[in-house]
Amino acid sequence: MAKLLDSQTVIPSVGRRVRELRDHRRLTKEAFAERLGVTVQYASRIQKGVNLTIESLVRIANALDVGIPDLFTLPTTPPPKRGRPPKRKPA
Repeated sequence: MAKLLDSQTVIPSVGRRVRELRDHRRLTKEAFAERLGVTVQYASRIQKGVNLTIESLVRIANALDVGIPDLFTLPTTPPPKRGRPPKRKPA
């Protein structure tokens, strides 16, 4: 039996993978957004794994000149840390 997938894990992984592919192609967020025909804010949301539809995945793959399966390859970068950084201790 195949391992069950969890959307809370898969979707952010796809977003991180999109960022890796964008960085590998040396595309700025602005250039990536322009290729997609979306705002920079929306492109940032894509990289966070927000609102990924089949249609958006096709557009992303075309913008990055990769196949859809490439978007689902596990990212090599760690997930971003959430929240505020720890406070510095006074000297």
